[in-house]
Amino acid sequence: DYFDLKIEGNYQFQDIAYTIQIILNKFVPALTLKTPANFKANIFDYRLNVKYLDDITHVFTPGLTIETPFFLYGKIDSDNSDFELEGSIPGFVYNSVECRNIFISNKVIDNAYVSKLKIKEIRHKRGAKIYDFSVNTAVADNKLDNTIAWFARRDSSGFSSVESKSEFITSDTRLWPKIATNFLSSEVYIAGEYWKIKPFTAALDSTNITIEGFKLINNNQLVEIDGTISNDSTKVLSVN
Repeated sequence: DYFDLKIEGNYQFQDIAYTIQIILNKFVPALTLKTPANFKANIFDYRLNVKYLDDITHVFTPGLTIETPFFLYGKIDSDNSDFELEGSIPGFVYNSVECRNIFISNKVIDNAYVSKLKIKEIRHKRGAKIYDFSVNTAVADNKLDNTIAWFARRDSSGFSSVESKSEFITSDTRLWPKIATNFLSSEVYIAGEYWKIKPFTAALDSTNITIEGFKLINNNQLVEIDGTISNDSTKVLSVN
């Protein structure tokens, strides 16, 4: 057996995708996703005990090995637009990167959908390592706040943090909204060196990614990025 799944409550698996749409619409109304009139509610708790995955990952994702066993649990409640997923994974290896002691938490807190990911250690086979890596996200009313943080060394020194604030903007012509993001001034350690990131903006729509004012500074070293990634050949991204 690869895993055991226990479900308690009312569930309609054929409508799970619509349940996710309902939850997304509550926190990101700009998505304007539609649910069919004959939608049936999903309200249940679940527990997933994963025993062995190597046979599956080797076929569908070569290079990925996930340590087992591990346990995930939570609930889905389409009536209250709630989806909880919590648990921990001992670790995984994907090609040259190994992640150890992973904690996952996703749930509604004070009318916002809050997602937390923590990884105790990330290491590359060539020797690079970072510690206590975390991603904390909260989304509500078309606004998303995100913080990515880590330590450069095991003794909790070399703290790095990248913060951003995004807004989802309804598109008049496409299903998916535009995303406008402001990145705050940040300080990070990369390969043991201290760098500053100046405030900059990024915008994403269905066809373009635009970056304005990105500057990464380390003493006399400066990396600048401005422009647009697009299928339109007249738009270019400049990296200096």
